[in-house]
Amino acid sequence: VAFYLVVGISGSMYGNCTEEGIVQGNILLDFEQKGDVLMNVGRGCLSLTIALTFPMLVIPTRDVVLRSGFGNRLFGLVRDGLCRCCR
Repeated sequence: VAFYLVVGISGSMYGNCTEEGIVQGNILLDFEQKGDVLMNVGRGCLSLTIALTFPMLVIPTRDVVLRSGFGNRLFGLVRDGLCRCCR
């Protein structure tokens, strides 16, 4: 609880320290767009995380749709066809 309070209070005080006195909805936009190497590294890591997480969201969803909408037979055909073309 104490850690949560420290983080919350620090975050709420950050808005007063910006030039405009407000925090934008996307906190990454509050920092300089160019010239800040550390912030660009953070943006790159965030982009990489999103790009690598996307397949973990899409592939299971595709499998569920194929199984529920078309049955296991079609799912097997699609899966086997994808495995053959990727070899």
